Amino acid sequence: MEKSVYSLVLMDEVVKAIDQMAHQQNTSRSNLINQILAEEVMLTTPEMRMRDIFERMIEAMEEVASFQVKLQPSDYCISIRSVMEYKYNPTIRYFIELYRTNQAAIGQLKVTSRTKSRELQEYLYDFFSYFSKLEQIYMARYFPNRPTPYFTIEGEGRFNRELILTEGDGKISNDDMALAMGDYIKMLDQSLAIYLTHLKDLEVGRSKIERNYVEFLNSKPVLL
Repeated sequence: MEKSVYSLVLMDEVVKAIDQMAHQQNTSRSNLINQILAEEVMLTTPEMRMRDIFERMIEAMEEVASFQVKLQPSDYCISIRSVMEYKYNPTIRYFIELYRTNQAAIGQLKVTSRTKSRELQEYLYDFFSYFSKLEQIYMARYFPNRPTPYFTIEGEGRFNRELILTEGDGKISNDDMALAMGDYIKMLDQSLAIYLTHLKDLEVGRSKIERNYVEFLNSKPVLL
């Protein structure tokens, strides 16, 4: 949806109340006014669609006991917390940020761990390096006519990857989008768990990760 600049004459008290509400919702005055007016005229904005997708995603992932899903103050982001089966049970967080434009790349996945353990940081680096190579190989086979995303290293314990629709036309329901993002994170979290439980035999672990990933691809996902 295109945006333009318009002049509005508003009461100072209204603007003050809007600013307070915008601050509480971690958004701008213009965006909040836009949302309020859109709801009043029954128009769905990108922000409203993203909020609906995230709310559906929370409902769909409630059954996974190991996940804690939480909306972020921004309409654009949701976080999923998972406890790793490793020394001292460190946590890993998956952040999904959606883009306002509905193109092939619909958002990005950020994976973070605040661990201070140099050993675990190296294991995470090794896992995401391996997993990215695995995706490069299999996506070229399954989806040869679309971009192939991969995890990039953003810093210690921080990895980033774009989320791309397999069809690329952006025509997908909110329910399907929520399920697709949830399924990918479940698969990724399962793969990381397999890796960490097979540190003494990485060859066996990587073989299991590959089977887990191929099983995911055979489910015909709409989002990768």
